[in-house]
Amino acid sequence: MPTRSNALWHIQSGYVRTVTWSPEGDSIPLGFWSAGDRVGEAISQISLYEVQCLSEVIAQALDISDGFSRESVMAQVQQSNDLLRIVHCRQMKLRLLQFVCWLANRFGQLTEEGLTVPIKLIHQDIADAIGATK
Repeated sequence: MPTRSNALWHIQSGYVRTVTWSPEGDSIPLGFWSAGDRVGEAISQISLYEVQCLSEVIAQALDISDGFSRESVMAQVQQSNDLLRIVHCRQMKLRLLQFVCWLANRFGQLTEEGLTVPIKLIHQDIADAIGATK
């Protein structure tokens, strides 16, 4: 999704992740978002910022001159805190378990087969999110 410093995206359906990059060029996930969330460089205050679609997405561009809600900012802070807590867990197995549980709590949908997370992530996406190598 195109990003502009003066715009936000209001996700109406689908799943996205927001990322930045380390000085070495490694992807650093900033958050995972779905319907109802608002994302954008203006909220994150990170200049190397990208919104990546993880599914088919419908989103509405919003101009920041309309302002953004306290809830949008707090959602960014909460996700940053959650992901930092996960990535700083010392045991890799526990880190992975915590990330999967976080995804299930945030995006899980109850089906006849159990709880499913409808986000398609590749191994590298998960490794980036938990600070691991493949």
